[in-house]
Amino acid sequence: MELTPRLLKIAQEIRSDEKVGDIGTDHGYLPIYLIKNRIANSVIATDINQEPLNAAWRNIKTHGLEACIKTKLGAGTIPLEKEVLDVVIVAGMGGKLIAEILKNSYTLKRTVNRLILQPMQQQAELRRYLFEEGYCIEKDLLVEEGRRIYEILVVSLGCHEKVKDFTFEELLHPGGNTEKIAKNYPEAFRVYQDLQWELGFRLFDNPKNLVEKFLDQRILQMEKIVRETAESKSSAAIQMNQKAGMKAEKLKEVKQCL
Repeated sequence: MELTPRLLKIAQEIRSDEKVGDIGTDHGYLPIYLIKNRIANSVIATDINQEPLNAAWRNIKTHGLEACIKTKLGAGTIPLEKEVLDVVIVAGMGGKLIAEILKNSYTLKRTVNRLILQPMQQQAELRRYLFEEGYCIEKDLLVEEGRRIYEILVVSLGCHEKVKDFTFEELLHPGGNTEKIAKNYPEAFRVYQDLQWELGFRLFDNPKNLVEKFLDQRILQMEKIVRETAESKSSAAIQMNQKAGMKAEKLKEVKQCL
């Protein structure tokens, strides 16, 4: 079975013989791949809807993997609460929804070593939540599929020092004083803080050409907002225009550091 580049990148982060939970498994392609390729020890595949779970079970049976993959119906982490797992995957959902799933889990932080999260949007909100809850973002991975570049977060329980050791303020102002920058250039500093959450803490660990393409996409998004709000006289549009313009410039500065 072949996986899409997005799912394959997730599969590559699973360690040998780990017990895996896959929330929102859809058709069960990822669990099947993990077992068929002898990567995971076992997988529990869950979904909130019965129809995709039935499709997953049919696929599992077709490959003869009923002994290694269980399916469970339920929302979020509820079907996994009594399971012993090493890693839980939550992929293909919005960042806010993923954060809500983690927030509503009563035992996940005490029983699981790692999380592999793939938010489709609202990445900044998810990173903020993880930071506030004491998770450690070990990897910010990029993977290209079609015309889109997806972000994957590999997360563990850890200290904030690991998360804080890379900042764009330090990167773009080597030897500079962060408090001084914040005082003298408050708007620029705020934009850099936003970029930390939006772009990730380990962005430059990815292949240079992929990071460059990722940043170019973000720059084009900001420049489009600038064009679309340029003629508007409303205060909200003017503010949006200024923020997008400043963010585009800061993104270009980040790109220059590659």
